[in-house]
Amino acid sequence: MKILHVPHAYAPVLGGTETQIRRVGECLALKSHDVRVLTTNVSAVDGYYVPLAPVSAPSHEVINQVHVFRRVYSTYWNRVALQGCEGIPFSRAKWKAKGFLRAFGDARFMGALRSHIESWQPDVVVALPHLVKNVELVLRVREKLPFPLVMLPLLHESDPNWPLAAVKQALTLADAVVANTVHEKARLVSDYCVPEERVFIGGMGVDTGGRKAKQRTTACTVTFFGRKKLSKGIPMLLKAMSLVWQNEPSVKLILAGARTVDRQSIDEIIARLPPSHRQNVESMDDVSEAERNEILLRTDLLVLPSMIESFGGVVLEAWACAVPVLVLDTPVFRCIVDDELNGFLVPPSEEAIAHRILFGVHNPAKLKAMGEAGLSKAESQYSWPAVSDRFLEAYEFASGHAAHGRSKPVTLRRASQSEPA
Repeated sequence: MKILHVPHAYAPVLGGTETQIRRVGECLALKSHDVRVLTTNVSAVDGYYVPLAPVSAPSHEVINQVHVFRRVYSTYWNRVALQGCEGIPFSRAKWKAKGFLRAFGDARFMGALRSHIESWQPDVVVALPHLVKNVELVLRVREKLPFPLVMLPLLHESDPNWPLAAVKQALTLADAVVANTVHEKARLVSDYCVPEERVFIGGMGVDTGGRKAKQRTTACTVTFFGRKKLSKGIPMLLKAMSLVWQNEPSVKLILAGARTVDRQSIDEIIARLPPSHRQNVESMDDVSEAERNEILLRTDLLVLPSMIESFGGVVLEAWACAVPVLVLDTPVFRCIVDDELNGFLVPPSEEAIAHRILFGVHNPAKLKAMGEAGLSKAESQYSWPAVSDRFLEAYEFASGHAAHGRSKPVTLRRASQSEPA
């Protein structure tokens, strides 16, 4: 098959979604499928909405047999102008000015997308995630140009800004929809009215081979990995750690992940901690894949106190390094984590999080056994070749669906979205 992936960002940008689409594409390329990626130069989802520095990567390269094309979404002068918009005193005028400036990036990417589809004629186009700007632009191109379409909505329904109605309407354009979990598939069928035969469970995977042995240290180390957003539960984690430090002052905390617009707010929360607590916090931005693995090798417990995950790929990354996890007790995580076997499922409160962290500090042998159980589950159930086969099933269905004349341009009502979900 000729497969065109259109993600919001791509390697070297790190994140669960970025890793998912990269490894699926690489596995399919190894199986002799022709896989291409068309994306932009943004370094994070927020780069579509605020003037973040772009990713440092070539406009075209081949990564593990996958051709990657990056188009400029925001130029230097465009970012300067967007920054200048912050000085506009009236919010409506500021919103209009920003929309005008972003329209140039929209037009560039839509032109590149349409040209690529018309010249290459892919068997399927895959857009992800949510209704982030790149997905909106794919849908706008499809209003004029029919092509087989697969969407990965990656539902974040706990986000107060989640545009349920707009996502529901957008999914009517998809020939196939890929869900991450059984829970997500059920939601897509029941509340988004996607026909069950068009929903496939893809899921996440992880590479477990070639990992180094875990490095044990005297002090217990707790790690957060993910986009450094307030909505990922970082403030709650820091409050929980304050409770932990009252009982076990030597516990270390690592906050690592992609920098976002919330970085300053997170730094301010850390700065307000007492010096004795603050010295135990190590905050790292935009870590590489190698750095992530090294951090996990000195981690005793990974904590992801987020309510907005559609899967949480970092759970599998932790398991691949034999690290147990602590996550919130949500329907998504209940599909993945087995409470007290390979991780902890806890209520969304700092007291509950602190209680389980302290349990781990006082029971290192239990943590070690849970980490080994997580590694065993990752090896048996979450290999990337198996995940890519499930994605391919959705791609083939979408291509066949379109071949029977059902993939036609449909007008999409515009979703008013100024910030990423």
